[in-house]
Amino acid sequence: MKMMFSIFIAIVAFGCSTTTYLNLKESSDFSISRQLRDCKKDNNKGVSVVVIPVEGEELKGELLAVLDTSMIILTQYFATGAELKNSKYPTTRIQKSNVKEITIEGKNYVWWGIGAGYGVGAIIGYVLGDASASGEFEKDMSTAFSPILGGMVGVLIGGIVGYNLSTREFVFREIPHGYDLNFIKSLARYQDELPEFLEEIK
Repeated sequence: MKMMFSIFIAIVAFGCSTTTYLNLKESSDFSISRQLRDCKKDNNKGVSVVVIPVEGEELKGELLAVLDTSMIILTQYFATGAELKNSKYPTTRIQKSNVKEITIEGKNYVWWGIGAGYGVGAIIGYVLGDASASGEFEKDMSTAFSPILGGMVGVLIGGIVGYNLSTREFVFREIPHGYDLNFIKSLARYQDELPEFLEEIK
């Protein structure tokens, strides 16, 4: 029974996955732009990204700007403009030609929903099962199975609720050398004019 329940949870979690994998060699620019409309970013902030370069260490942080040949990443999430200007947190410029993979991070509440749903469902299942059972044998059976059945219903509902509360994550893998990454420019903090203190970043 425990194995069946574990499989059920895994199926719900997989079905409610908020991660989309895109291969730029196979996806059209129109398809990519259409899917990226699901991305949500805070006002005056860029999206959170993970950049895996062809050479060098992985970069994680806020996408500040997408330029003609490079991108600027703030390796500290959501610093203020004043903190950026005073160089309080490190920023890094990476050449587009050195980008192998980009992940636009989302917020996943699926597992939170599954956990909360299971807890609430198991309690409700136990209470209802115990109240509806008459004999001692029925109560024993109800105590054994009602919380599991209630938990499974709760997992399903909680997974769906968590999925609807989540924001999507996009993973762009095996980016072709020299690929124009301007399709994520609208997700950066600075989309038009770059502040002078950022222009000096190497």
